[in-house]
Amino acid sequence: MTFDSGLKTREKRVGLIYLPVHVFGLPLALGLLSPLIPDVGRWLPTAVYYGVGLAVLATAMGGYLGRQLGVLARTPGRAALSVLLGLLLWLGLTLLLGIILALLPEAGSSALRAALAENNPNNQELQRLLAAAPGWTAVFALAGAPVVEEVLFRGVLFGALRPRSRGLAYGASALLFGVYHVWQYAVTTPAGAPLLLWALAYLPAGLALCRCMERSGTVWACVGMHIVNNALALALLGR
Repeated sequence: MTFDSGLKTREKRVGLIYLPVHVFGLPLALGLLSPLIPDVGRWLPTAVYYGVGLAVLATAMGGYLGRQLGVLARTPGRAALSVLLGLLLWLGLTLLLGIILALLPEAGSSALRAALAENNPNNQELQRLLAAAPGWTAVFALAGAPVVEEVLFRGVLFGALRPRSRGLAYGASALLFGVYHVWQYAVTTPAGAPLLLWALAYLPAGLALCRCMERSGTVWACVGMHIVNNALALALLGR
């Protein structure tokens, strides 16, 4: 099946320009402001973060989102099957990663094991947000993050690279998706750079979401899969 990203040239350019802003620029700017915000408003930087992302995408890529919704409407069965298979692939790759890490020779993996001995920093932050503002955190996790992240990582990055190289599209989208979730903690916490190894935990989801995009042909299928993923995470972390 021939892959069609559905992106127009202007949309691709805007998306690729905004991608590093979303991944690196906004977190750095909001990180400087966070110490000035009282604990009761801990959720505000996250609200601004995803609010800006949604506004940019709605303004600059509204046409793309509408066309992708049209693809979903024309092939709902294919999209639903892609989500189901994507979730199974995500689970399978997660189990495989766990087995590989468990089988690594002790001598060759001491640094990796030491780094991963720390709790996932992104999950820790999500738990803090859940404790401070459970309602807003659910909105971010189930609405803001799935839409913004899937449009950028799967719609734009994967979509731009897939016609040139399938391997590069999968690798770049999944790897940057993993780094995106942990790099801030690696540069701002005492645990430091080893926390970047937690990006490995996001590779299964990143690869499975790329496959969902490829099979379904619509970024909205990836958004749906991401929502299910985040809903499960909220349920587990909120216990």
